[in-house]
This record gives sequence, C-alpha cells and structure tokens, in this order.
Amino acid sequence: MRRTHLRPPRLRLFLFVPQVFLSNMEANKGEKSRHLFIGALSKQTTDQSFRQFFEQWGEVERAVVMRYPQSNRSRKFGFITYSQSHMADLALSNLPHRIDDHNVDTKIDEIRAERDKQNRLLYVCDLDKHTTSQSLKNFYEQWGKVESAVVKRDSQSNESREFGFVTYSQLSMVQQAMSNLPHIIDGREVQTRIAQFPSKFNYLKRAFDENKIYVTGITNQSKAELIEYFEKFGKIMYLKTLTDKYTGKMNGIGFVEYDSKDSVGKALSIEGHQIGSGILYTEKAFRRKIYDPREQRPTEKSYSRYNLGINFQNNQWGGFYNKINAFYSFYPFYPFYPFHPI
Repeated sequence: MRRTHLRPPRLRLFLFVPQVFLSNMEANKGEKSRHLFIGALSKQTTDQSFRQFFEQWGEVERAVVMRYPQSNRSRKFGFITYSQSHMADLALSNLPHRIDDHNVDTKIDEIRAERDKQNRLLYVCDLDKHTTSQSLKNFYEQWGKVESAVVKRDSQSNESREFGFVTYSQLSMVQQAMSNLPHIIDGREVQTRIAQFPSKFNYLKRAFDENKIYVTGITNQSKAELIEYFEKFGKIMYLKTLTDKYTGKMNGIGFVEYDSKDSVGKALSIEGHQIGSGILYTEKAFRRKIYDPREQRPTEKSYSRYNLGINFQNNQWGGFYNKINAFYSFYPFYPFYPFHPI
C-alpha cells in the first residue's frame, strides 16, 4: 500500500496596519517629489557647477556633492532639491544629463522624498470634540499653505477621535508652526508634533530614540559652535562628535540629545542647517539595542532526547565538563560516556 505524506499547513502572516496609517499613505501616493539623486558624477564636479547645471529647470534650494570627510574627495554622487516638484519633473523630462563632459544618472531620491512627506506632516492630538477639519485648517494656515487638514472620526458614530493631521506644502512652514508652541484651537491647548509613520525603507526593525538626532556634514565646526546653534531648538542634555580612532580626525557625524521630543521636532523641521561655512543635515537617531548576555544564557533544564533533561553548560565542575558536554550531548548513549560527572 502506498504511503501518502500529508503536507503540514502553511502559516500565513497577515499584517494589520491601523486605518489612520493607510489613509495617509494613500494620500501621499499622488504627491510628486522635488528631490533628485544624481550618480556617476565626475571627480571634477563641484557644488557650484552642480547647482548651475540644474538651475536651468528651476530654483534649486539644495545642491550638494557628497565627499569623504577626511580627504574631501568626491564620492561621485550628489543630491538636488528644487523648490517645487514640477521643476524636478521638468529636469527628468530632459534626460540624459551631461555635467562636466560626463554622463550622469539622474533619478528620484525616494528615501528623501518619503522623509520630506513625513516631515511636512503634523500630528495634532487632544483636540476639542467640536473642532472640525475646516477649523483645523484655518488655524494652521497662519504659518503657510496647508495642503490637507483632517480630523479623524469614528466610522460608526462619526464622533471626533480628538486627533488629526495637517500637511504643509513646505518644510519651512512646519518650522514656523513648531516654533510657535503651544497651539490653542477652539479654546483648548493641543499637542502638536511631527508625525511618524512606518517607512518602507526600514528594512531593520529599529526603534527611534525620541530625544536624539543624528547630525551629518560636520567639517570644521567646533563643539561650542554646534552647542550654540542647536540650543535654539531646546535644552541640550549632551552633544557628541565622533572621531576616527586611528587618525584622530573628525568623522563628520555626531549626536545631539534634547530634554524633550518637541525640541527634536523643531530641529528636524529644517532640512539644512547653515553653521559657519558648511551645511549640516539632521535625521532621527536610532536606539542601539544592547543585549545582556545573561538574558541569552539558558537557566532552565533542556529536555532534549539526547541529554535527558540535564544541562551541564554552566555546571559546578567547570569549563572542562562544559566543553566536553557540547560533543557528547549529541551522542545517543549520552549517560554512559566516561567523563559523566554524575
């Protein structure tokens, strides 16, 4: 009689995303980016020639050729940020691009574009029950053009869930709104912060450090200059710049920790920080997870079919039996090997 093997059922994973995330992601799909990534640059391309080339299609807010901090050599790629998204579309419609007698690769900077969308989106909570989407929009229009403003409501009762979202057209407007805290809407003080949503580019599940920012582009700025600049966003708990352990030269990166996440939101609302002769860029800092080796050490007995429920990994006879147990624990006649401590 022929045996038939039954295949075990597959486990299907379902990802449940809150409706508030889905609605905002769907709203952002139609938005166009004003950020471009340019690769395969020539070594001779400078920030000035880089900017001049792309200015033929519109106003360029940011043009930077990435360089190594120690040698200042070009890394052969850079970034362009236009003031309006249609200028980026116009630049992409005139491909191919040739800069300094060198064909370059121009494309949408998707990571920065998504970050730009998130940084232009404000999360407002503790709203009054009578606050509407229109009154929310009217309040935040005093600091700039509001693309959308919505108060979230219950799908069954249509009652306000007492929070909402506001999307500005430019990052500078977000900075102005965050610099005028607290906000009082319909006679009630609300909590306002930059919204944080799951990103499709977060391949590793790393948690953000809410009170810390990551700073790049540091060149010759002193620690005192950095403290003096970043103090305008809030009280600094500590500021650290990293140096190469072999050469002692600055790596061009650092960290700033504030006493509150509202200060972090104010610092992140500015895309480029002009300090001295250089421009610094800030991002959200990731929290490094430290693993305690004691948490991974087995403390209970291991009931496998080979070691019969006895765990000698940390036994009283010391390292000799710990090492030899690693081999004999996989042997079928485990209780009878000659160095059994029992």
